[in-house]
Amino acid sequence: MEAHASQSRTRRQLARQLRQRIRVQPLPTRVREHLSRLLPDLRPALFHHLCCAVLTQERHRLRRQVLLWLIVGLFALRQLLVLTDNQRLQLRLTHRAEHDPLTSVRNRSNLQQQIDQARTWNSVVAVMFMDLDRMKEINDTFGHLMGDQLLQALAARLSNTLPADAILARFGGDEFVVVLPGHDAPAAARVAQTLLDTASQAFQIGQETSHISASLGVALAPGDAEQATAAIEHADGAMYQARQAGKGTWRFTNEQLNGLHMPQAQLEVQFRGALERGEFSMHFQPLIELSSGRVRSFEALMRWTSPVLGSVSPADFIPVAETREMMGGLGHWAMRESIRQMCAWQVTLPGVSVAHPVRPRTLRG
Repeated sequence: MEAHASQSRTRRQLARQLRQRIRVQPLPTRVREHLSRLLPDLRPALFHHLCCAVLTQERHRLRRQVLLWLIVGLFALRQLLVLTDNQRLQLRLTHRAEHDPLTSVRNRSNLQQQIDQARTWNSVVAVMFMDLDRMKEINDTFGHLMGDQLLQALAARLSNTLPADAILARFGGDEFVVVLPGHDAPAAARVAQTLLDTASQAFQIGQETSHISASLGVALAPGDAEQATAAIEHADGAMYQARQAGKGTWRFTNEQLNGLHMPQAQLEVQFRGALERGEFSMHFQPLIELSSGRVRSFEALMRWTSPVLGSVSPADFIPVAETREMMGGLGHWAMRESIRQMCAWQVTLPGVSVAHPVRPRTLRG
């Protein structure tokens, strides 16, 4: 107990001596005011400790040079933090001014500048104007919230489909503009068809499945227009021509280019969904035995009658079906129709057969 009491007295004596030797006092008022102007955002506690950092004992007193460099360092740090915050704020404001708040793609504010820059570095630029065909119906049926979600999903899907150097912008409402640097007419035709195929795929929004289509116009600069504004206007006009020709298709501004690139593209557009719309039919050509004049068999022939293109030859649409990997479904439908018709003929023409051509891709499907 006595030893413990002795240690306590010793600690109290040392603490008393330390307080006598090391005492702090505030800096002069003028210095404090100067620091307040330099460092207005400094935390009060840190400011207090800084101002009380000068010891009264001569051998413990901080030199003025050290204090000065400390103040300069803190001031420089504050300025750097303010500059970084300003840059971050400026980037956010710039992004907000140049991008659509709903879809996060670019807006129309600097679209003309983007086209002009693309024209500066590329010999040719394709400008596309896309307008959705059924957005009003979707908004009226499911509400504008679902319409907004559909636009967001479409913008994300288009962004993933387009080339890396392409520029996608929401022009307004359900209208989008695509700028393709370095894309001539054949390359633009391929991208246009890809965009329409992408837009026509089903969208799953919540519990609802939605299908839309789009009409698209293409203008080339130079050629159709020299200025960005004119290129957008020409692409918009071509889009209206495409809509009049049939929804879910696209057009060049230049009619000569349409003649070169549209037949195959139009065929692919109209082929999509033709089977579901009931546009295909099976025709059966009888094979007659000459000696008896009896019908021995029938040859099954597939025919496509499009409300837009009219009668389309199998030599034209079968390669399209194979390219789009739809020959399996079309071939299975044709085979079922042939078998159904052959069974129906067994009543009036017993023993009759049907010769049905089968392509290898149908068997693999």
